[in-house]
Parts: sequence; C-alpha cells; structure tokens
Amino acid sequence: MLITTLAVDELDARLTDWPSVFIAGRPPQHRRHYLVPVPALTDLIDALPGGSGVQRLAGRVRLGHDVTYLDTPDHDAFHREAHRRTPRLQARLLCYSDWGHCWLELETIDAHGRTSERRQPLEWPDDPGALSGASPYLASRQAAWVDRWLAHHHLPVIATRLRPALNLTYSGTGFELADGTAFTVDTNLQWRTPEGDTANLDGLALVTTRTAAADNPAEESLRRAGLRPVRFSGYATGLALLRPDLVAPHQWRRALALMASSGR
Repeated sequence: MLITTLAVDELDARLTDWPSVFIAGRPPQHRRHYLVPVPALTDLIDALPGGSGVQRLAGRVRLGHDVTYLDTPDHDAFHREAHRRTPRLQARLLCYSDWGHCWLELETIDAHGRTSERRQPLEWPDDPGALSGASPYLASRQAAWVDRWLAHHHLPVIATRLRPALNLTYSGTGFELADGTAFTVDTNLQWRTPEGDTANLDGLALVTTRTAAADNPAEESLRRAGLRPVRFSGYATGLALLRPDLVAPHQWRRALALMASSGR
C-alpha cells in the first residue's frame, strides 16, 4: 500500500499547475476501461497530449466518491450487463464526500455501445453509503423522473422496485483532452454488499476514457504503455467479484483475474 500511496501523491503534486476544466454532461459516448498499475499512472498522465486540463472541485484534483447502486430484487440491471442485453441501465446515488454534493444518476448503454447519462441533485443523505432504506427507496418525485427516463429508453423496470444493491467508494480525478476526450483515473476502490462482504482494488487504478470517437490520443497513450481495455462496470464487476454465484466468472474473466492478482 505504501507504493500505491506514494504514487498517487506524486500524481497529485504533478497536477498542481495543470489548467482547470469542467467536465459537463456529454452526448452519447464510446467508453473504454483499463486496469492500470498505480505506479504507472505518473508516466501515463505525462504522456497525455498538450492542451489537456484537470477537473478541480472544492479546490481538489482528487475527490472522494461514495456510490450506492440501485437494482431490482432479482438484479435485473446486473443480469442485463452480464448477458450484454440492451439497453443496459445503471441507477446510482453519487455523493462527493469531499464536496458535500449528491446526485441521483441514471446511465443507459444502447445496442451500439453509446452511453447516455442524466442526473438530478439530491439533498445530502444522513448516511451516503447506507445500503438500506424505506420502501419504496426513491421519493415519489424522484421515482417519476426515473420512470420517464426508463420508458424513454425502453427499459421494462419501474422505479419503485429499485433498492440499494452495492456500495462503492473511491478517489477520482478527471481530465479533459484538447479533442474533448474525458479521461478519468480512479484509485482506492472498495465495494460493500448489503450483507457486509467487502473487496478492495489494491495496487490498480481504474482508467476510463469517454469520447465521441472510438480512437483518441488517450487510447494511443494507453496502447503504447502495453495496456488493453477490459470489460468493466463499477456495479456489475464489483458484484460479480463478491457474488460469483450470480453469474459465470468468464463474463469478466480478464478484469476479475487482474483484480484478484492485485491482492484482494
């Protein structure tokens, strides 16, 4: 863990003089995920093209995230992801623990792999990482907003069936390249189920690229470093790691093998 901490702190120091950007909502995107050894992050960021900027929130480049994923009791969203059924859905409560802001977020992925996202601000909850709640979990106004989104994307789910299914905490840093590519680096990932089972991603960072085009300078930097994209979902991969009974492990074979070798 010492090497991980030193590497992340060095990355923060190098970003001190980077220009600030605000990464707002985007049109449908192509998204790729990479699991990167934390000591390699500094060289990877140094290789980003000129004109790149880093997102700062509350004066920080690395911000704590507390995410509670919502799913139906029969894990409809999880199984859609596991079996590649489209459209796919992620519904989550996202709280920035260092900033004091919280959102209800919806994300769908269509048959072409394009991602669409919407969010609605929420009041700060008493316990952002709580995995229990009243039934129905969402307030009526939130549920109506969710139902409109689900209907628009032809998802046969109703908001009143959504419940907390998994909690994920991590530290995230967002970059934007001159071509508009969003590039995020997440470290210190930890998952927790309602039953209390936990898993950590030690020694690895999750790097995600989001772009309107399939190829971009960020992808080129990752390929030059010998890295390949992996199939990954903050919700589904984490749940598969903790609940292998839900799906055959080959669904995320490479990601789960890398996560296991990182020292879970």
